[in-house]
Amino acid sequence: MPVSKKPTSKKRDFGNNPYSALSNSIVPWEDLVGEKLADLLEARGYKEPFPPQESAVRSGLLQGRNMIISSPTSSGKTLIAEIAIANIYMNDPTSKALYLVPLKAIASEKSSELSSAWKGLGLRVATTTGDYESKDEWLASYNLIIATNEKADSLLRQRPTWLNQIKVVVVDEIHLINEESRGPTLEAVLARLRRLLPRAQIIAMSATIGNPEELAEWLGAVSVVSDWRPVPLKIGVMKSGIVEYEDGLSIDLCSKTKEEKNSALYLRCLAEDTLREGGQFLVFANSRRNAVKMAKDLSPVTDRYAGRPELERIAKKIFSLDSTELAKELGELVEKGVAFHHAGLSPEQRKLIEDAFKGGLIKGIVATPTLAAGVNLPARRVIVPSLVRYEAGYGMAPISVIEFKQFCGRAGRPQYDDHGEAIAFFNGDAEEFFEAYVRSPPESIAGHLLEGEEVSFQTLASVASGYEDTKDGITEFFKGSFSGVKYSREEVAEKVDNSLNYLEKEGFVKYDGLRYIATPFGKRTAELYIKPLTAAILRAALRSFKQDTPELLYVYACTITPDSVTVRARESEEQDLDKYFDEVEGEGIGQEFRDFMDLCEDPLSSLKTALVVRDWMNEVGFEAIESKYSVQPGDLYQVREAYQWIFYSAFRLSSTIKRSGIGERYYRFSVRVKEGIKEELIPIIGLRGIGRVRARILYENGIKTVDDFLKTDDSLLLSLPTFGPEIIRQAKESAQKQANAGGRIAFV
Repeated sequence: MPVSKKPTSKKRDFGNNPYSALSNSIVPWEDLVGEKLADLLEARGYKEPFPPQESAVRSGLLQGRNMIISSPTSSGKTLIAEIAIANIYMNDPTSKALYLVPLKAIASEKSSELSSAWKGLGLRVATTTGDYESKDEWLASYNLIIATNEKADSLLRQRPTWLNQIKVVVVDEIHLINEESRGPTLEAVLARLRRLLPRAQIIAMSATIGNPEELAEWLGAVSVVSDWRPVPLKIGVMKSGIVEYEDGLSIDLCSKTKEEKNSALYLRCLAEDTLREGGQFLVFANSRRNAVKMAKDLSPVTDRYAGRPELERIAKKIFSLDSTELAKELGELVEKGVAFHHAGLSPEQRKLIEDAFKGGLIKGIVATPTLAAGVNLPARRVIVPSLVRYEAGYGMAPISVIEFKQFCGRAGRPQYDDHGEAIAFFNGDAEEFFEAYVRSPPESIAGHLLEGEEVSFQTLASVASGYEDTKDGITEFFKGSFSGVKYSREEVAEKVDNSLNYLEKEGFVKYDGLRYIATPFGKRTAELYIKPLTAAILRAALRSFKQDTPELLYVYACTITPDSVTVRARESEEQDLDKYFDEVEGEGIGQEFRDFMDLCEDPLSSLKTALVVRDWMNEVGFEAIESKYSVQPGDLYQVREAYQWIFYSAFRLSSTIKRSGIGERYYRFSVRVKEGIKEELIPIIGLRGIGRVRARILYENGIKTVDDFLKTDDSLLLSLPTFGPEIIRQAKESAQKQANAGGRIAFV
């Protein structure tokens, strides 16, 4: 491998940004935020404010001004929000702040970070991300509540007693409003909070907003925009082994090598150059398959820089989680100091990789784009081997400027690197790339709340929660959304009218001549946080099915709902899947449900998903499911989580239509899909420490109920595989509690 030539040092031009890395102006914290808050910040190691932080404070942060903060990753956006939260709390200890994040993993990371950071102030931090039917009244004793956007939306429907105590709302990754699938939820939450809590301060943050002024106008906010970074960023293009930077400098990494010149070689050259200087790298691949392939290509390089004993321990943990082919590939690569990272990995596997990378043990990660908007994981060098990606219905398409800038945001580790680098592979003219992806602003974001089923979803929430009960009131809610700004009031009113007509026709709401009222079925649907169409399909299934209806049909009914998560069926699987349609298209299915079946857009994928769920509920293991269906642990995790809730929702809806008997079967399904067990293990599975493997061992040894377990001598339990003294103690304690309570365990 040739020795790399380090570029000539050159001061970076930060344009007209007054807060550049070259600025000599340092404003003390005390002058900005006062002595008490300044002491707290300095105790945490923040010696002086970053320029965007100074700008935010001077723009009215401590006076409660709403703000759009648009600045690069690691430029201190989160601390701006923390200062606002701490300021409100110091002035009013009964106040609450709501911190909205897009992913559970980010919620967990923020909770750990902020709990530690503000413990000295007495600010109590809590996280809530699941159970959409709960009011979470336990949060009344906390000051900072971190929630996913979906959980926040569900809480607004439940109207907990502490809601009016919220004085600050922080929105992480505000640009995700632009996502067609999950963006409407965030948009609805903000529109609802603005109507419900007009005096609450809103702080919305993102590194990539193309139209911050439009968002600011919508939120009645001041816009704080900066391109300042604590670690300067160099962006370059790899061509023929030479990296050309935007500033005109270049380095020759591997053009002189005699090896065949291809992207794999160039990737290894960049990785070698990074590791030789003590850095780490991130590679963003455009598919799971390429992520694995590139990690394998890089392993000979990282292996020379990796610490074997520590990595072997991490690999063993990965192997212990499951024995799938994916885990085997991952573990073998981790031993060599590199890993792939994508949605096919389980949450536990992803966290092991992320923690090992943060600790410097893993030298490089090859990830799909989800990592760019996920947990905080910076690296010295970011590599983007492809600027195109496959999009269903379109084929290969260029990635967006927003996405590329999200990748770049991971380059440069504060406190470790004097600069970060982002290198893209591009076959065309370098200037063409710089013009398209570096000098161009991110795309403008738009709302999608007034599209498709979202109108009915949020209209029902408005009526069922008691926020609005007239057409005019509901229209005003939607008109006050980011989407609503771009529609006339008449256009919004027409969409609301169509939505109300649908909801009334399907029995979710009724009109008494003055106002709309949610029916018991409609109110339960809104509380469960499922789409009206999902509820309508489940109602048809509950009315149609009998106790002896095939298990697969019960599951299939849920896989055709809008709230379903499906695994895609390949063309090669069509013949094998067709034979199962007899089980879901047999006699005795009511016409109401059959009509919904006929509307399913991808029946093969729905059927494949139903088969995966059925196998999991019948104790088929991870390895067999991966082999049979090409479904990886992370995919199975998402499937289990989705259907646990959909099954539970069917159970809860059943009482509103007097089909509780069929609903009970769905309740049992919710337990089984969560745990991966047959029905016979339900009585014993809820005990602490007793999962699917130990429950099966107990059952096979004649211990089939909680009462059986309590009566069994510890010496016999100790003789069973995987049962130790601590497991037995914990399980017996929970068994005794259940016996004393005299009721079934709340699995969901």
